[in-house]
Amino acid sequence: LKGFDSERSDSLTSPAMLGLKQWKEATRLSLSEIRKCVDSEAEVRYRSSVTSKTFESKHLSEEVVEVLMNRRHESCNFDYVFDFVSSSNYNKVGASLCWNIVSNALGALDTAVSQALTKGDFDIV
Repeated sequence: LKGFDSERSDSLTSPAMLGLKQWKEATRLSLSEIRKCVDSEAEVRYRSSVTSKTFESKHLSEEVVEVLMNRRHESCNFDYVFDFVSSSNYNKVGASLCWNIVSNALGALDTAVSQALTKGDFDIV
């Protein structure tokens, strides 16, 4: 029993336990308190800017083509397309930008398939 008590006291002073204690004692903010500190209008302006979203989707689409064509074992994730189209951004920026983002994603897949077929890399298709 004596050994058990010493092991328990050692585990209570471990860095993980001390970190947990600090986390529990930290000040918490509610979501409404956080929202008061944020400039929502500026955030919406930034997130819905056509150039940043179009650039981001083109960059991600180009990255997908590179991953597929180089047979890299990485995820080709299109969640950003679904997230953007299904979010409230659709009402703020309109169908044109949403179509551009979807079009970039589908274009990336089309490019990868076309390049693979041209090169005879049928394992990619």
